[in-house]
Amino acid sequence: MQQRAREGHRLFAEGRTREALAIYRELQTLAPDHPGVNTMLGMCLAAISNHKAALVPLQRAYAAGVRAPDLITTFAVSLRNLGRFDEAERMLDELLARQPGDPGALAAKSDLYYFIGQPERAIGVLEPGLEANPRDHALILAYCRAATTEAQRLRAVELARSVEADADLPPRRRALLHFRTGPHLDKLKRYDEAFESFRKGHAIVREAWDPAAHRALVAEVIAKWSPNVIGAIQPARQQTPRPVFIVGMPRSGTTLIEQIIDAHPKAFGAGELQFLHGMVFEMTRTPYLLDPAALKRPVLERLGSRYLGAVAELAPRDVERVTDKAPLNFRNVGLIALMFPGARIIHARRDPRDTCLSCFFQWLAGYFPQGHDLEHLGRFHTDHERLMDHWKRVFPGRVLDVLYEDVVDDLEGQTRRILEFIGLEFDPRCLRFWETGRVATTSSNDQVRQPLYKSSVARHQRYRAYLDPLIRGLEAP
Repeated sequence: MQQRAREGHRLFAEGRTREALAIYRELQTLAPDHPGVNTMLGMCLAAISNHKAALVPLQRAYAAGVRAPDLITTFAVSLRNLGRFDEAERMLDELLARQPGDPGALAAKSDLYYFIGQPERAIGVLEPGLEANPRDHALILAYCRAATTEAQRLRAVELARSVEADADLPPRRRALLHFRTGPHLDKLKRYDEAFESFRKGHAIVREAWDPAAHRALVAEVIAKWSPNVIGAIQPARQQTPRPVFIVGMPRSGTTLIEQIIDAHPKAFGAGELQFLHGMVFEMTRTPYLLDPAALKRPVLERLGSRYLGAVAELAPRDVERVTDKAPLNFRNVGLIALMFPGARIIHARRDPRDTCLSCFFQWLAGYFPQGHDLEHLGRFHTDHERLMDHWKRVFPGRVLDVLYEDVVDDLEGQTRRILEFIGLEFDPRCLRFWETGRVATTSSNDQVRQPLYKSSVARHQRYRAYLDPLIRGLEAP
């Protein structure tokens, strides 16, 4: 067991999170109450953004008396991502009371302040720590995240480069350092350096992905979800229009659409929910439902009730619409349409070059293996479009395409169109979505706190010298 645990720890440090997760899940079945196993299992789950699941083993380790800084900071990060900000801050304050100046706790507290829209406070928390430990990796990573002014961006780049060659910097943190530096170089218009920073990060945490196998799988889904098969399935009798599913590629504008809807007094943005993915996994053990003919009405109604019950725990009772913006639900549109005949589905779209480049510029290690390679991203985007075109053919009128560029050009017109589609009257508050004070739990969090801007449109033009692999992927037959 100790040898397997050491192997899991090594894989986690190298950024091979999924492999480490498999080991710690195996070990937990052998020793369900082992504090160290639960700590690492929780850290792996948090690293792939499955924060709700991470809380279970983290709580077990905490209840067993573990108070290690890594456990506390990971626990706080998961609480933060679930919107439990006060609990996260209390946990970090307790750690800092026991260990004043602990770099990991200071970094996590800085991240919390940045996350809730207080960047200056986030920087302020770090300054004493950086003065005492100017080469601490955790503090530098946090500073790179919190920096917003030009002077802070320049300092972030300088700090990152001062430690990026350190021999004791774990591979996962080294990769994250590159991903945190890249956006600052982009904002500073040092585009060649920015791209190189992201490229280096991906090279460290790259995961295998087979584009040919994925294309074959999409073709199989399309073939099996034929109009004849769908026509023979009895959909659920549940006609509620309450759930609204926002699907598409990551970085295609899903968060922006959700923020616009969430600003409506009769709507609630629930974020990227994992309920549906979990149910699909239980049913098929694969990312897709490959046997739609097996879907019987009682199964659809049972699953629908489970989903609505989980959503009811998150959303106020009086709201009429609740959005689920897990983008990869585009794979599950068939299930959604049969499970909720009264629900609406919004397909977020954006220039594929901007979408894929933005994905490449994100830390997606552990749950989006196609994101490490521009050609793979292009091929995945094409597969996504092919599948969505199929869903729109077999479920006519159920899916609304919303183009990011159209929203930027005509916010009011597109807002009216979106609200009409989901059955809500126009409300002018939706045009000032950034004033709600809502915190988005994705990498778009800082952007949706600002008025709509056009600088992300045609962003790919700054990086056209590097886009040949992406174009090959997008044009692949």
